[in-house]
Amino acid sequence: MKHNEKCVKCGCRRLLVIDEVREQHEFLMGTTFHVYNGQNKQGGSGKFQVFVCLQCGYTEWYAYDLEKLLQKLPADARIIDGNLSTGPYR
Repeated sequence: MKHNEKCVKCGCRRLLVIDEVREQHEFLMGTTFHVYNGQNKQGGSGKFQVFVCLQCGYTEWYAYDLEKLLQKLPADARIIDGNLSTGPYR
């Protein structure tokens, strides 16, 4: 949706774009998203842009500052590396 300005699910071109999604913090209004690594200890933080289809509600999230987000990953986070050179031929 970000690149062609069209919903990939229903084809609608009416989209809501939020350039920087923020979470509400008890002390600060609108902080960037934080990844918590168990027991509410803060891990990495990152910035996200969101595209929402106004017809079907399909939503895509895009992350910025990936280096900051990956600094302290929680134990239940995982990275999928879909490297085709290690997978089966089809």
